[in-house]
Amino acid sequence: MGPASDDHSGERQPYNFIYEKLVSAPDDIVGMIAYSLYKKEKVEYIRNFTKQYGRAPEDQDLQSFHVSSNTQARLSGYGVQAKEIAREFLEIALEEKVEEIESRLLADYQLTQIGSDLRQLRNFWPAVIQGLVSSWLFAGSIGLIVLLSALARLGPKDVFIEVGRLFNLEIRDNKPATSIKGQSGK
Repeated sequence: MGPASDDHSGERQPYNFIYEKLVSAPDDIVGMIAYSLYKKEKVEYIRNFTKQYGRAPEDQDLQSFHVSSNTQARLSGYGVQAKEIAREFLEIALEEKVEEIESRLLADYQLTQIGSDLRQLRNFWPAVIQGLVSSWLFAGSIGLIVLLSALARLGPKDVFIEVGRLFNLEIRDNKPATSIKGQSGK
């Protein structure tokens, strides 16, 4: 510890180098957190002293606080607490970032899925019509093949007679059996 002058009495008082002990570089965040923990503890000490003695502490009253807070164990304790605070802060920040990314990805996925579903719906009815047309064409093709093969085997006259009988039988099966002679009443 080096000396520093006191503006009030002209006496030289020891200067507390705790900042340099806790903060190793300008970007040492953990060290800065450790220093703020030291300062918080010092403010609590001053408040408790003021409450207990009814006055603010003088420099000699703070001497015991400076001695106890500058031990290697206490300096290490500030560092450990600071690392824990930094770790918790990073965990919270990372959790929030992960939630934000997950939310964004989910929204993008849902938009993509909705777009895909809409494209599928737009293609649904044309596909249904295409399926119906192709089914009718296939059935007509099979019927045409059967008709042509029958024509080739039996001849056109016999095929038309057979087709007429098939339709005549279907008509008779669907209607009550009555003969033309029975309708005349004779």
